[in-house]
Amino acid sequence: MPTTDDAPPGRDAALGDLLFRQDGVIARRQALAVGCSPEFIRCRLRRREWARPVPGVYVTHTGPLSWRQRAWVAILDLYPAALAGRSWHDGPGARDRDLERDLDAVAGAGRTTVRLGPGQVFDRPCLTAAKVAAVLTAHGWTGTLERCPHCPDDGPVPQP
Repeated sequence: MPTTDDAPPGRDAALGDLLFRQDGVIARRQALAVGCSPEFIRCRLRRREWARPVPGVYVTHTGPLSWRQRAWVAILDLYPAALAGRSWHDGPGARDRDLERDLDAVAGAGRTTVRLGPGQVFDRPCLTAAKVAAVLTAHGWTGTLERCPHCPDDGPVPQP
């Protein structure tokens, strides 16, 4: 039987990378795929270096799980599953930044679907309108963006 020291080439780097990207949470199938033996996993559990919050999913500590770790446990336990939208963000600010990044990408890539959030509509209506106008213009809209009551009186109409 191999010992925990008989690591296949690249296992430790692959394992470390996966644990880093998944906030210290890993599924048994992932551990086996990067070269961890069943004995390696049992050893980590026996030494209390890893804990098993649900069957087939491990975390790299025995303390309370963070919100993101609980989310990863759920995703890996219910594979193939995913979290999206508000459920994956740490708060409304993070979600708003993601939505703003998505709108910038859509405006520059010629896509047709735009996803907006409350922060864009209510906190930055003029800049958001300019970005939506850029998307519409890329798809043949011939209208013009006009100043709204929220735009500053001095200066040009906001540009994306």
